[in-house]
Amino acid sequence: MLNIIQNNPYRFLGVCSNAPTAERVANTRRLNAFLKVNKVVSFPLDLDNLMPSLTRTADGLNAASSSINLPMDQFKYALFWFIKVSPIDKMALDYLQKGDTAKAQDLFSKKENCSSLLNQGVLAFITGNDGQGIKCMTKLLHNGTYRNELVKAICGSTFQISEEEAVQLFIDTLLEERNIGQLKKLFEQYGCSSEDNNLLRGKSIDEPIAAINSAVAQAKNVSSKDPEAVYQAGLDLMNSTKDNLQAIRSILGTSDMQYQMVADNLAKQILQCGINYYNNSNEEDEEVKINKAMVLQEYAESIAAGKLLKERCKENTDILRKKKADLPPAIVREETNAIYKELADYCKKPDLISHAVTLLNNTKPYLQAIKRKLGGSDPSYLKISSLVVNNALHNVIEEVNAAQEKLHKKIESQMASAADLYVLKEKLNEAWDATLIMDGFDLDDDSKERYRNNRTALINLRNQVGGAASNVSTAYSGSSGEDNYGWLWGLILLIIIVCLKSC
Repeated sequence: MLNIIQNNPYRFLGVCSNAPTAERVANTRRLNAFLKVNKVVSFPLDLDNLMPSLTRTADGLNAASSSINLPMDQFKYALFWFIKVSPIDKMALDYLQKGDTAKAQDLFSKKENCSSLLNQGVLAFITGNDGQGIKCMTKLLHNGTYRNELVKAICGSTFQISEEEAVQLFIDTLLEERNIGQLKKLFEQYGCSSEDNNLLRGKSIDEPIAAINSAVAQAKNVSSKDPEAVYQAGLDLMNSTKDNLQAIRSILGTSDMQYQMVADNLAKQILQCGINYYNNSNEEDEEVKINKAMVLQEYAESIAAGKLLKERCKENTDILRKKKADLPPAIVREETNAIYKELADYCKKPDLISHAVTLLNNTKPYLQAIKRKLGGSDPSYLKISSLVVNNALHNVIEEVNAAQEKLHKKIESQMASAADLYVLKEKLNEAWDATLIMDGFDLDDDSKERYRNNRTALINLRNQVGGAASNVSTAYSGSSGEDNYGWLWGLILLIIIVCLKSC
């Protein structure tokens, strides 16, 4: 039962909603007198046989009296209490006081008018038939003649209220006690105006949309550089908006543009929370990191409505799924994490062969442990072993090429000396020593080909530079003219240039 009926101020005062002022004053005085001596007072319209009994107090009396001082309030509470206009109304109310709701209902429905519709509506709400109550009340409020008669009976001839205002007041009062989704369905089934349905449709989505927008704004205020905070913000945003989004979806449908805008705005922020968490997280366990990010990103993908956003969400979730699929088995997770830590430290250092050697030596024990556990042909083992070698090979190539480029420039400017060639020779020897270490590492097929080509190029370059160094030594000891020396450097330059192209 509606609370506004059970505790209606007209019921508290024991009168019908259109009772004369004198009757209301008389009942008020009687109540005051009884309350002062702590005596219980009752009235025929208490209808205790239909509703829970009232507990009357002095404060309750003051509240009841003050709540119907203004015409608008009088009209509001009158929509949810009985009115007595005709003899039939009086007879029906007498039956109600005896508990005979069937006879009262039969009398109320004898003739349709302002009072019969109102009384039928109130009785329907009392007996739990909200649909019938809405049917009677909307019919009353949307009929200009009936509505004007009701306004005059309650508030007098000077008060005016429009059809829209009256319906708005009725609906807003119901919304204080009834779920908007249920109320919307009742109005669609029993109401008599599509405008009421549109009004409820708007009201039913205004609140959840506002709640979602507020939650999105709150999540945006969390620093993207704080991974745990932004992850929690994404979780809170996802969980706190599910019911509201479902409510909007059930009312508007997924094809509605307004729904799509709300869903995309929400999905975009949840997706961003997942991205910010993953990119900034210090979580050492990559699988934990991926799983946490995927919770947010998969949900964002599931609610995204727009095509472009859906594709963006799918791209991000696909990346995470691939990363997860590429993770090494849990049995070698500790060794794998140790290798990735070495690689992370290595990438922060200059591109020197000495650092490549350190990387190879530091990671070799971990790789051997992985090989023992998984076997030498395991794809995840070959992948991480190849990753180490490719990173080390990068430094070898970079430092050898840098040494060649330096000698090249000196030869072109005719400032080279035999010592410069020997520097390159030593650098090639250092690169070869690193290569011999890499020979002991297992590689996948793609890395094998690249490694083999660079190894062969290094051998050729090392042999050619070694031969050139011998010629320079001979030239220094046997040459009698500047021209022979310049010709020899030109030959060396040609050799080195060719090797640079092949390396």
